[in-house]
Amino acid sequence: MTTNALLSFAVALLLVGPISALAKAVNCHEAFDTTLRPLGDSEASHHIINMSDGDSGGPDVTNLGDAFKAQLRRDMEDGLKRPFFNTSVVIQQVSTGGGLLVEVAVSQEKHPNHKDIPIRRWNPREVNSILKQIHYNNTKGAFRLRGLKVEYVSSAEIRAVAGSCGKTCSTMYLMVALMFVAMGVLTCLTIIIRRRTRASAAKRIKAGRNDLEKEMTENK
Repeated sequence: MTTNALLSFAVALLLVGPISALAKAVNCHEAFDTTLRPLGDSEASHHIINMSDGDSGGPDVTNLGDAFKAQLRRDMEDGLKRPFFNTSVVIQQVSTGGGLLVEVAVSQEKHPNHKDIPIRRWNPREVNSILKQIHYNNTKGAFRLRGLKVEYVSSAEIRAVAGSCGKTCSTMYLMVALMFVAMGVLTCLTIIIRRRTRASAAKRIKAGRNDLEKEMTENK
């Protein structure tokens, strides 16, 4: 096997390494994504709901206070209701800055009589999806907000704090970085060697031609 072939094979191997390690690192981060993990006991998912009232932007809730929160909570708990869970919603804050923003905490506790049933709690992303699909009919009817709708729902905590991925993920990212550096160095070496090889071959060809011309001249 020639030098160029060996170098090409080595580059291919180095390409496989970073891709595999990067995939593992991504999977490692996903494992610590709090929006994908089902909630445990005594845990609540936190969500920020952006709502509007049709073309008017955000409804005026300045003077609605607790009554507005109560209707929102009723609609949300009805939409999140499940047979084996006591689902409760706490309206933490309602603000109108830049539209109607509602911050809520959702907890899902199993009924005491169904503790042993193997059914999981919804994870925050699933709760997000349901909160967006709820029609909020009680809130619309009580406050004449016929155009009230959810623009989007986001999680207040999408990922764990920095560093929570731990030593495994840090090692994975270090491996990826080192492999990319090694791949870059090897690629540069490959280019340099190939250029030198071509230059050397060109010199040999030129020298051979000169020798041939010299020999032909002497024979004359």
